[in-house]
Formats: sequence, C-alpha cells, structure tokens
Amino acid sequence: MTESTMYWLTRLDAINNLFHSLGLLAFVTLFITFATYVITGLIKGCSARWNRDDHVDPDWQAADNCQKTVRPVMICALILTVALSLVKVFIPTTREMAAIKVVPVVASPENCQKLKAMNSDILDVAAEWLKDIKENKKEKKN
Repeated sequence: MTESTMYWLTRLDAINNLFHSLGLLAFVTLFITFATYVITGLIKGCSARWNRDDHVDPDWQAADNCQKTVRPVMICALILTVALSLVKVFIPTTREMAAIKVVPVVASPENCQKLKAMNSDILDVAAEWLKDIKENKKEKKN
C-alpha cells in the first residue's frame, strides 16, 4: 500500500463527514424554502387577487413574488440534497475501506496457510505460557 493510498484511507472519514454536513445543510434549506413556499401559497389563497378598485392586491402580489423567488432555490436545494446523499452513500468510511483493502489480502489462499501455521505456533506458545503460570501458582502456594 502506497503512502498516497494510506493518506486517502485516513481522510475518508473527514470526506464522508463533509458530504454529510453539506447534505444536512441542503436538507435544512429545502425544508425552510418548502415551508416558505407553502405559507406564501396560503397567503395567496386567502387574499383575493383583485381588490375593490380592480387592482392587483398588494398582499397577493407580494406572496406571488416570494413564491417565484423561492421556487428555484427550493428546486436547487432538493437536487443538492439528493445528490449529496447519493455521494455520501458511495464514499466508504475509513473502516469500510480498510476492510475492502485488507480482507482480500488476508483471505487469500497463501495467507490462509500462513495463518493456520501461525495459529498452531501461537496456540503452542499460549499453552506453554499457561503451564508456566500454573506452575508458578503452585510454587507460590508451597
């Protein structure tokens, strides 16, 4: 594994968190713009378009202008929320990438044989160590 690969492996959590934060910010923006859009829609619905003098009602006009302004922001926030969520799903965390890199190497047939041989050696060493501890305890009791 190269130094560059190790660097990016350690940076994956930060990159993942960055996309998480940006996605959360886009979602909050989407929520606020959607609420504004709905509220201005209610204002438009409650006020008459034409007042008694056959002029456009200022409340209706203000709500209409607000909706026209908020609509593109809301659409952009929706697109960003979906895009950033998808990006976050496909960027692995450091642990996941380590598993992706390490498991195939460890699980290769050559390494399995080495691990089996190593395990028997480790078990022998552990058994000897336990035997020594047992003998030391017996000596201390006597």
